[in-house]
Amino acid sequence: MPRYIKCSSCNGHGYLSCDDCLCQTCNGKGKVNCSNCIDGYKPCELCNSTGQILQKRLFFSYSKPCPVCEGAKKISCYFCKGSGFVTCSNCKGTGRMLSCSTCNSTQKIQCEDCAGTGKIESKWFKSLTSLPIDRLHFEYKKRHGEVQTLKIDISRLSRELADLDNWYDRELQAKPYMAYHPGAYPSGIDSIPREIRGIENRINELEDEMEAIDQVINAQWK
Repeated sequence: MPRYIKCSSCNGHGYLSCDDCLCQTCNGKGKVNCSNCIDGYKPCELCNSTGQILQKRLFFSYSKPCPVCEGAKKISCYFCKGSGFVTCSNCKGTGRMLSCSTCNSTQKIQCEDCAGTGKIESKWFKSLTSLPIDRLHFEYKKRHGEVQTLKIDISRLSRELADLDNWYDRELQAKPYMAYHPGAYPSGIDSIPREIRGIENRINELEDEMEAIDQVINAQWK
């Protein structure tokens, strides 16, 4: 278990967004509804929103689709480009007021739970302080032993990977056409590196736990 975990109050950021400087006009969105249209469209003035225009000839007349709206009866709004929203003039599109005494115009407030670090001590680490010194030494030695075993596993896997690489190089020299057949690759060339990375991650976790245990041991001896 790690000593520190991500602070849930600020989601690991170390700060919270300031609500006092939120623009009330656009509710922090930075955009407001366009006042020149409805949902990004305006009625077509050429055809009077009928979608058709009347063409007159000498003895007859007929209707054809409006060349501006193409029969849709409406056109895209020029001001909002058809989006239905325009930039809020109160906050200039930022969603925040330019001046705020609460956050000093930074738009951020330090998280009190983690003091701005974005992380807090885990329950596992806090539980270490209640363990007797001999139990702490036992937990440390147990993890140390596991680390040594895992390092041996990495050495073994590294040798296996090197043997596979050498074998494939020899096969490739004898059979150059194998370079064009991915299925001829030894399967371990792909799986072993992933296994090694997994073991290395586990070693890092154990070493972090050992460091945390060691800190508690040293604190109890003071």
